[in-house]
Amino acid sequence: MDYDILFANKIKSKSPKHSDIVVFKTDFKNKMGINKNFIKRVIGIEGDKIVITNGKVYVNDVLLDEPYIKVDYTHGDIDIIVPYNKVFVMGDNRDNSFDSRSPEVGCIDVSSIKAIVPFRFYPFNKFGKVN
Repeated sequence: MDYDILFANKIKSKSPKHSDIVVFKTDFKNKMGINKNFIKRVIGIEGDKIVITNGKVYVNDVLLDEPYIKVDYTHGDIDIIVPYNKVFVMGDNRDNSFDSRSPEVGCIDVSSIKAIVPFRFYPFNKFGKVN
């Protein structure tokens, strides 16, 4: 969520796994002209079939159990195979997330992933492991 303070573990050659929260660099600029980093959840890894239909997300034909999402409906009509060396990511706040469902973002290169987020420091009532 906005304004959360997270611990981000930089990665070098580790491949992201399903449900990892990742930080990745983008070509999008902030108001000062600096490239933005996005924080999203890995939904699919290379070779996975991702289908979004009727508000539900399927990975390899299995309905994804997503207790972490804010709203129980995912917008979009997607039917893709995640390409080699890429991941499909989505934000947990699906109504307000600019992610792989958008053609401007699409599947992201594994090489653009800067860190995996295992832990939240703030807000204190959510202190602990990020699920």
